[in-house]
Amino acid sequence: MKKRFTVSTIALQNIRGRKKAYVLLTIAIVLAIYFVATVLLFTSMLVTSLDALHVKRYGSQDIILPDCKDAPLQELVANGALEEYGTARAVGYALVDKQSRSGGFSIASFDDTALRLAGKTVLQGRLPEREGEIAVESSLLARLRGTGDIGGKLTLTLQVPDGTSFLENTVEKTYTLTGILADQRIYTNQWDTMADAYDDYPGAIVSAGEQIEPGGSAVIKCYGAFAGDAQASYAKAAAFCLQYGLVAGGAAANLDNTHYAGVLSGSFDDGTGETYDMVFSSIVIIVMTIILVFAACLGIVNAFTTNLEQRRRQIGLLRAVGATKKQIRDIFGREALLLAAASVPMGLGLAALTVWGAARLLGGDFVFAPEPPVLLAVAAAGILCVALAAAIPLRRASAIPPMQAIRDVALSRRMKKRSVKIRRQFDVPRLLAHRSVTLYPNRRLGVTALLAVSIVLIGLLAGAMGPQLHRATRFTYNIDYTLGKTSRRLSWLMEEDFHAPGVTEQDRMDAAALPGVARVYGQKILRVKLLVDRLTPYLTADGYADDFTYLRRFAQQNSPWGDPGDSWAITNDTYLASREKYGYQQDYLTVDCVGLDQEIIEGLSGCVSQGAIDPGKLSSGEEVLIVAPTEYGFRVTDTDSNGLVSGTTMDYTIDPSKQYLFTAKNDFFRAGDALTLSLLYTAGEIAYDFDNHRTILPDAATRVDKTVTIGAVLELQQLYETLNNGVLRYNGIHFYGNYGVLTTNEGLTAMGFDVPYETLGVKLGASPAASQEEVLTKSLQDIAAKTPDAQMTSFVAMARENRNTLMQVLVVCGAMILLFFSLCASMVNNALAARIRASRREIGTLRAVGASHRVIVRSYLWQLLWMFLWGVVIGMAAEVAISAWLLLTAAPGSVYSLALWQPLLFV
Repeated sequence: MKKRFTVSTIALQNIRGRKKAYVLLTIAIVLAIYFVATVLLFTSMLVTSLDALHVKRYGSQDIILPDCKDAPLQELVANGALEEYGTARAVGYALVDKQSRSGGFSIASFDDTALRLAGKTVLQGRLPEREGEIAVESSLLARLRGTGDIGGKLTLTLQVPDGTSFLENTVEKTYTLTGILADQRIYTNQWDTMADAYDDYPGAIVSAGEQIEPGGSAVIKCYGAFAGDAQASYAKAAAFCLQYGLVAGGAAANLDNTHYAGVLSGSFDDGTGETYDMVFSSIVIIVMTIILVFAACLGIVNAFTTNLEQRRRQIGLLRAVGATKKQIRDIFGREALLLAAASVPMGLGLAALTVWGAARLLGGDFVFAPEPPVLLAVAAAGILCVALAAAIPLRRASAIPPMQAIRDVALSRRMKKRSVKIRRQFDVPRLLAHRSVTLYPNRRLGVTALLAVSIVLIGLLAGAMGPQLHRATRFTYNIDYTLGKTSRRLSWLMEEDFHAPGVTEQDRMDAAALPGVARVYGQKILRVKLLVDRLTPYLTADGYADDFTYLRRFAQQNSPWGDPGDSWAITNDTYLASREKYGYQQDYLTVDCVGLDQEIIEGLSGCVSQGAIDPGKLSSGEEVLIVAPTEYGFRVTDTDSNGLVSGTTMDYTIDPSKQYLFTAKNDFFRAGDALTLSLLYTAGEIAYDFDNHRTILPDAATRVDKTVTIGAVLELQQLYETLNNGVLRYNGIHFYGNYGVLTTNEGLTAMGFDVPYETLGVKLGASPAASQEEVLTKSLQDIAAKTPDAQMTSFVAMARENRNTLMQVLVVCGAMILLFFSLCASMVNNALAARIRASRREIGTLRAVGASHRVIVRSYLWQLLWMFLWGVVIGMAAEVAISAWLLLTAAPGSVYSLALWQPLLFV
């Protein structure tokens, strides 16, 4: 039986007859399919992982109704709002500090549907099965200072809901801890950590048999899955809530998107930045892989071009016997598609293995579970990518005229335009190389140009990134978390934040009780007045600084600041009025008074310029430390077009080579001298009279004076360096002005100046595991949420981000280098390999007249050297020139270095 003569049979016969010639093309096709499959599988994994993470943190429900009262929830299924629903019964609200609801959580029993939709995960132990048993989320157990021992006893102070509020008296109940749950409430409640049992999402589970206290009424919470379109289902649920009055009072959150942000929207924002890191890391990898897809496709283009170049005669003969351009494209395109189909299993298998390995390396939140439709789509996308890449050389090959392909007319035309120069020495390899370079200059110039561009780009990349990577690998944080207020009101008149809410001692204890925490450092700060009998130029900077402008009535003669008009006089009038109103007989300097832990204070001995630090006397309130420079100089760094000062600096070490407007040495603060500190504070904000441009002096102000002894004087600049390089590196202090008061936190209390903590610095005993870090982060966020204008900063996350950024930069740089390498290698292959295969007749003739294999090889090595020599010379010259220009024109402080060995290593 005769075989049919078709495009496919011709393609198959070509593949069988030219197996070795197709090796390079097959490798390029496998790589293209591999990279395409990696991109798509990684994207699929990202979507699956985000969905799994969302369910883990928020549950799979579409809506939660926090307080359903007696509403007939079955109507939600009947009216098409919900496909299914379950309920949870909140039987109490646990008070963490036994008094305030701040930081508390509700406990509830769940039916099977609600439990499944809520996605409650048991990390240790089991769910409660009998009355008197409880399972608590991990972070809440830490907040309760629970031991976490399964089977142990846990006593809770509960407020009991009565349907509208809570019973008057709290109750204490002791439960047996049967399980520790994965944290969810800290995610679902992150926008409202102060919600009570009526509005929040339960953080602990009790059994279905748990009874509420007599007189109480359980709060019913509905967990539902939408029946169809989310918008339509939500509208029906909203109408239901309005109909049955579920939007009044404590249940007003039922239609509030703020409460639903974590439940309905599926937003990436989880409050920690972790999902953003997850998405960002994935996008970096996907972009990098897309670059490699491009490189692989370029490899297909060049490999297929090489293959078609050596088959020009075959193409010409096919055209001569009547084959159309479309038939030529079909024949050779079918070869590429057959090779692609055969390469799919290998490429797809390697991609799946790569993505699975990446999921293991990137962490437990990444889930790789590809489904058959995804794999089929990936395979189809890979074949399509190969087809598109092969279309470029196929279109060019099909356009070759029959006679030009057979006779190589183009070569004949080039030879007529070239003249042969007489050589005294007959070096066959070099002459053959010179002939090829002369006759085919375009390919040589392409490789030379691309190599030069690659050298320039890689050199600039290495020059810019090298110092950054060097610095990043040596950059560490001495504090793992900080927690504190983000804003502070500053006034020369009085302390405005004395009664403002702040981070409390209980918050510090809560933070210290978290698992893995080794030490919690505290910092307090307020503004006090130094009462002085005399004002020296050293104290006021002789009018050149703006720390105590309220002491000046007019600008000094020939002031570099120009004429301030009446503003200084108005401010000085307010200052004089404040002295009279609040009974000050002396001038005062308003400065910062900072309290630190005794351990940190003891480490400041190297900053002492006078006296000695006595921690005992500091803590008793007998002594304080004065922070002040031994000397300083004030100089101008820039002026505007009118000659007025536009830039200044303060030097704490006088440089004789520089010109100063003013210099001064300490002529006021002496160790052992008595000093009166005065705290003047008000409960409200200080008002300002904009019509008269003056501050209004409040009537309700309290004054507390304390006379102390200066135990030691600390050098300002050395203090900054010590603190900012020590345990408080990223929680360091800064005095507003040249002077300040420093003592222990106990000393502030002893002097009557006690205020809440401005900042807490949390130090861990060891690097936390991912699960422990998550608990710490969310628990500290929960503590910070109790205080207005407070936030938590995780330097653990920053360090991890630095490492991830470093790795991502290295990966991206590697991808770029690989891309350039692939481009250059492909063009070298296209320039030499195609020329070798296309010149088989010439090579055969040379071998017939006695040319050895070594001579032929050397002729092509000379061509390669010729191309690389020019590329390296041009590229390195351009890279050095550009780098020199950047180094000369770069702004001060910018980091850049000249890269030489990196581009040469690439070559």
